[in-house]
Amino acid sequence: METTILSNEALIQAVKDGDRQKVETELASGADVNASGPEQEWTPLNYASGKGDLVMVELLLKRGANVFKTGRDNRTPYQIAVAAGHGDVARYLAAAEASAGGDTQKISSRQSETRPYCKAYYLKDLRRFASWSESRPNGKAGEGSSSATLTDDDVVFVHQDLTVTQSMFHNENVIMGTVTPQWRAFCTNELGFKVPDDFDLMPAKSASDAAAGN
Repeated sequence: METTILSNEALIQAVKDGDRQKVETELASGADVNASGPEQEWTPLNYASGKGDLVMVELLLKRGANVFKTGRDNRTPYQIAVAAGHGDVARYLAAAEASAGGDTQKISSRQSETRPYCKAYYLKDLRRFASWSESRPNGKAGEGSSSATLTDDDVVFVHQDLTVTQSMFHNENVIMGTVTPQWRAFCTNELGFKVPDDFDLMPAKSASDAAAGN
């Protein structure tokens, strides 16, 4: 057992050092590619993802690394790569998650699908939809107004599920709650509505970082 632990620690150190030959040697000697280290309880893949070492990530995945395994921080390798701003590694890991059966629990690369989000529009932009219809807002008594008082210049909010409200809060003062394929297409193609994914929110690299390949 002690030999295995030392071998796994050596594997993690080799990943930190970016020593791919040493990683291959340690794996051939019996090191567990999915073993957690004492620091953060990260696996070798977690460390490679945090470093942005795409070649190392590829190597570890080919040798059986679990793309969904988390450490003490409950972050997947994908989430670690995103947090570190390594877009190329994050995209590779997202594809690896899909190949492994997909992020069905939406806790990693598909987490953005459940992210609360809304965007403001003038009502006149939504009324361009051929099948547009409005209902009375469902706010509390005395709040909101009937749809008859809404004007083209009123600001309304389209939410992540494509429902529309007078309020910026989801499900509050709903004026359009029926989402059809045609409405979905209108939101995408005409309004340009899109819930930001992790790559949209990732900070852009500076010119010096890009030149250095970081």
